[in-house]
Amino acid sequence: MHGFDLALQEGEDHFVKRRIYLTLERGRDIALRNLLRKVFIAGGFEEPKAEGEKAVRRTRVPIAEFAAAISLGSQEVLETDEVECLLANMIYKVSLLSLPLRSGIATGCCLGVCNAPRR
Repeated sequence: MHGFDLALQEGEDHFVKRRIYLTLERGRDIALRNLLRKVFIAGGFEEPKAEGEKAVRRTRVPIAEFAAAISLGSQEVLETDEVECLLANMIYKVSLLSLPLRSGIATGCCLGVCNAPRR
C-alpha cells in the first residue's frame, strides 16, 4: 500500500492533467480491500469443537494482523486507531454495495458481489 500511495503522490499532477486521478484513487480502495480479504483468508480455520465436525473459518481477525499486512512494504508501524478507521471505512463502502437503491440502479447484489438471494 505504501508503494501505491507514493506512486499516486508522485504522479498526482500528471494524473490530474490526464483526468485519471480519481480512477486511480478508487484503485487504492480496491487494492486495500483485496489485501484485507487476503488477510482474512490467510487466517485459516478454527479447530473443530467436537470430533467429526467440519472446520469453520475464523471470523475474528486481530487488528494487529491487518496492521502488519498494511505496513508490510513500508517499514512504518500504523497506529491501531488508524487501522480501525481503514477497516471501518472499508466495511461501510462494502455495505453500500449490498443496499438496494431506490432509483433502480444496479447494486452490488445485482452484480453478484454479495451472497443475498435474488428476488
